[in-house]
Amino acid sequence: MKAYQNSINIKLKSTAILLFIIVLIQACSSTKYIADYQSIVKKVTIDSVDAKFEEQAYNYVQKDIRPASKLSIQVPLYNLFNTKDGRYKTSDIKPFGTPPAILDSTLVEISRTQIQKFLKSKGYRQAEVTSAIKIADKKAEIVFSAKPGPAYFIEKLSDSIPNRNIKNLYESNKAKITHLHKGMQYDEDSLTYEREQIYRIMKENGYFYFLRPYVNFDVYGAEPTSKTNKIDLNLNVANPNDGEHKQFNIGYTHYDYCT
Repeated sequence: MKAYQNSINIKLKSTAILLFIIVLIQACSSTKYIADYQSIVKKVTIDSVDAKFEEQAYNYVQKDIRPASKLSIQVPLYNLFNTKDGRYKTSDIKPFGTPPAILDSTLVEISRTQIQKFLKSKGYRQAEVTSAIKIADKKAEIVFSAKPGPAYFIEKLSDSIPNRNIKNLYESNKAKITHLHKGMQYDEDSLTYEREQIYRIMKENGYFYFLRPYVNFDVYGAEPTSKTNKIDLNLNVANPNDGEHKQFNIGYTHYDYCT
């Protein structure tokens, strides 16, 4: 019985080693399956981005041009099951692994734009991002270079809420919900959070027809020509075009008892 078990273990190890060798060979040969005008993205670098934003910035690189990890077997597995006659198959694709990241200049430009937009949303209002592509032996490296410029900080906070009841409601809850405070780095996520919290409070207090677009912000001093990196922020909670927001209260409640 022990000899039989050892035989099984040896066969399993041999199979695993053989599969590993096949996968390793496939990993080294992805470029031979693509056309001569194509390249596989092997590396993506984002330069000059604050370390605390690097991971988030990378998330804006389009998935189809993100290279797989060097330790991943997803691409080799895909190569193993989805190549034929020296080329990637275009039909009868098997659901194993992940295809390699093929260079696409359109996706590079979309990624560049999105990274730049992300940096601006985090307070780098003058941020500029450029992209460069290096190709050798059908292997590509993409480099996104950022010039963030100065970070902008909130110097003044104000609000414009014409409806007195809503203003009182906001001010009574502000300390518990707000992420906005003087001196903080401008961050559009904090503005979005503020809008969501105001929307929630309005709904919970009977303003059933209140919509998120009624809440918006004016940002002053963030223009590229500004001589300071200070921002004044004004919160607006606008009234509907046909008058003020209506608050609904529970009136008569009917209980239907089944007998």
